[in-house]
Amino acid sequence: MQTHKLVGKPRTVLGKKVKRYRKDGFIPAVLYGGKHKGAVPILVGEKDFLKVYKEAGVSSLVSLQIGQDDIRKVLVHDMTRHALTNRFLHIDFYEVRMDEKLKAKVPLVYVGESSAVKNEGGMLVRAMQDIEVECLPQDLPRELEVDISLLKKFHDMVRVKDIKLPKGVSVEANLDVVIALVEEPRTESELEKLSEAPEEQAAISQIKVVGEEERNKKKEEAVQKEENLKSPSAGKQAKA
Repeated sequence: MQTHKLVGKPRTVLGKKVKRYRKDGFIPAVLYGGKHKGAVPILVGEKDFLKVYKEAGVSSLVSLQIGQDDIRKVLVHDMTRHALTNRFLHIDFYEVRMDEKLKAKVPLVYVGESSAVKNEGGMLVRAMQDIEVECLPQDLPRELEVDISLLKKFHDMVRVKDIKLPKGVSVEANLDVVIALVEEPRTESELEKLSEAPEEQAAISQIKVVGEEERNKKKEEAVQKEENLKSPSAGKQAKA
């Protein structure tokens, strides 16, 4: 099991005054959980945290060193970002006990290729983006794979029970809950009828249809290419 390392340091400044830390390249954070009561205010370097977060995400253990001999096993539990710049403003670290099971949400990664989508023009519907698991901290997976090659024909479904779980990991969801399925492509008249029903319209808006996204992307690329050819600058470049 890979453990990611991050160095932090205690902080005494709280409240709005922490802005000065951000200017110096640090992110204010708190550490809670484990054997200690209450939250411990700390600082972590912004560049160091970005590197660790890119590799660990929210479902991999981080070895957080605060002092010379003070090393905690933690998870990135919660984060606050700036609305415009998307920079991290604050981080919550949760210290885990290695001998106690924990519950955490793990991202789902869709792998493989569905013949119903590729050959029949079906629409891939992904109903879940993550799933809650229970396990010891050292067994916590960074992600879980969903094999969509099982979707060979329309209305085939991948359920929670189809996920291959690592040893020592169990899921909290009902095993029969649908994770992904393939629907037949709908005609314009069918989509128009569905859009007239508010409850159906809400359901459609929550479903990410991969087949339609790909078709729209190709249309946009074609339109952009045509506009580039028509622009005066494109003509000058062609002559040059």
